[in-house]
Amino acid sequence: MSNLYEASQQWATRPADERYWTVADAYKAALDYRAAAAESNVDTQDLRIYAENGEIRVNGKAKSARFSHYGFGQFARLAGAPASYLRTLPSTLAADCLVAGLANTERSSVRLLLHKQPGDDLLIRAATSEGYSRIWNSEVLEHCARAEQAGWRVPPAWGQAGEEGSRIATAEFIAGYQGRTLVKAGDSIVASGVYLSDADCFALLIDPSHRVDDGSEGGLSRGFIASNSEVGAAKFRLTTFLYRHVCGNHIIWNASDVTELAIIHKGSANKRFGSELRASLTRYANSAGSQDEAKILTCKKFTFGATRESVVKTLFDRGILPRQTLALAYDAAVVQHETTGGTGGPNSAWGYAQGITSLSQSQRHFDDRVVLDRAAGKVLDLAF
Repeated sequence: MSNLYEASQQWATRPADERYWTVADAYKAALDYRAAAAESNVDTQDLRIYAENGEIRVNGKAKSARFSHYGFGQFARLAGAPASYLRTLPSTLAADCLVAGLANTERSSVRLLLHKQPGDDLLIRAATSEGYSRIWNSEVLEHCARAEQAGWRVPPAWGQAGEEGSRIATAEFIAGYQGRTLVKAGDSIVASGVYLSDADCFALLIDPSHRVDDGSEGGLSRGFIASNSEVGAAKFRLTTFLYRHVCGNHIIWNASDVTELAIIHKGSANKRFGSELRASLTRYANSAGSQDEAKILTCKKFTFGATRESVVKTLFDRGILPRQTLALAYDAAVVQHETTGGTGGPNSAWGYAQGITSLSQSQRHFDDRVVLDRAAGKVLDLAF
């Protein structure tokens, strides 16, 4: 099994104004963002780009707008100009560079995401191609909020005593997590696990009420992470997993059966989210874990070969990982089985996947661990 660190990175880096105690609160804020938003497909030749009071503004046919930091970066890319360099120039010169860049590109249209500001001003939050397919953060958080209403919970996270907005975890509050968090009664906790900015959203939820029997003492519980960017900063992702505990810094300990579904914001992405992945999240949130137990049993019974060599060859032929890495994962699976038992052995899909995720923990770099953890998910998929 492996540990997942993405939620911990969010816990460590998000500013206070992007943190929420509950999904419901973040969902309400996302709805406010959407209510103040407007989309417009415009011809770049109809735009007048100029500098005013030290900032770059854009005039359309009716109104003037300024850029958000991220929106300016996207617009600069459309013009073929490096935003980091433009930000070092006087605003008048940077505006002239954008005008020249747009004149030299073949792109004639751009999709703007505008945000209404006080005083009837407009903010350009995103500038994408017409092929961009927007999935709204409010749509993602709406379904997370439904899971929250059904009993899923945002795990508590540690804060500093006396930190602004912090609370003391009560015994009653901690009891609701049924031993699936390492936060204790009396610890200082802060809003974490659900984040929303003008660019993206992120939500971590766990189901402490249902145990999944994997043959180990205490069993596993289920969790998922949903993340998205409605301005094009990141794709939509739904990551589901089984886990042993969630730490107070939101490291997810002993995760297994890690599966990721992703949608890039192109073409019919919003329609695909509205059907395929919305249904996947609903099914996962509403199930009680019996399907996971059945999946584990199937993976324990499914084998890739009778020997180390045959297992490695089978998975190499399927393009799972390089041959040498597969051999190391097999050896790690042997150790896992001998140490914990109940894995089905290194030749089984479940046992071998535990070997891959164990191997991932020895990797120094986060990206390398992600590659191995995703490979473990592919191994489990081969059993079906």
